[in-house]
Amino acid sequence: MPPSIGQMCFGGNAMAGSWHEPSDRSPDALRRVFGRNLRELSRRCVSISQLCRDLGINRTQFNRYLNGEAFPRPDILNKICTYFEVDARILLEPLEALSHPPELPSWASIGAVLKATAVRPVDRDILPDGLYLHYRRSYFVGDALSSSMVKINRDAGGNVRVRGFISRGVADGLGVGTSARMRRLHGVIFAQNVGFAYITTLDHLPVMALGGMEPRYLGHERFYFGSTISTQDVMTPSPVLMERVEATPRATLAARHKIGTFPLTY
Repeated sequence: MPPSIGQMCFGGNAMAGSWHEPSDRSPDALRRVFGRNLRELSRRCVSISQLCRDLGINRTQFNRYLNGEAFPRPDILNKICTYFEVDARILLEPLEALSHPPELPSWASIGAVLKATAVRPVDRDILPDGLYLHYRRSYFVGDALSSSMVKINRDAGGNVRVRGFISRGVADGLGVGTSARMRRLHGVIFAQNVGFAYITTLDHLPVMALGGMEPRYLGHERFYFGSTISTQDVMTPSPVLMERVEATPRATLAARHKIGTFPLTY
């Protein structure tokens, strides 16, 4: 029988291409613009189902928005704009034309710096794109394990990006609020001589996590093990474990039930 997670460990595609605002301002054309923008924004989320739950929007209706078949009501549009931190011009203009793009330029700059210093991207064979569960000792509950889900993918510039959400319990302990918008994190991943390193931060808290991992922990292909430190607590590194989630609806649903805080015997 394989060891438990506790025993093992503790003892955003970026927009592809460019497009232009259509000269046709008919309702059909504007719905298509909105649908295209919403689809690109949704790439940053762990899943469309989770996004719909966070926004309180019916999945069928959300698909109609994505397909350019309908406009949202004003109250729903406000929820979408607030969640993604964009303004209502997503109804009218391509994302790249907006004055406040949703992608934070600092991460693009970090990617450029890494390339300039000959830092290599992580090979897909080592770290495939997809969903991962991230485990570490809980900050707030003794002898407990805290887990969250993240999504890893390559952007158009070749940078390996990580996006996700910390659990509600962790967010509550940090005092940042438990809404999805306040729990959102993102970062970059880059290759090391063995394994890879990463830098992540929360959108609304000026604290970074710095860490590194090695693949195939204890011979298990889908597990990665390493350590991490916080920029607010650099004297206390914590062991971390990451588990790759199979790309199936059943595995994704099962992984969602693993998010939260659990005893180390989990």
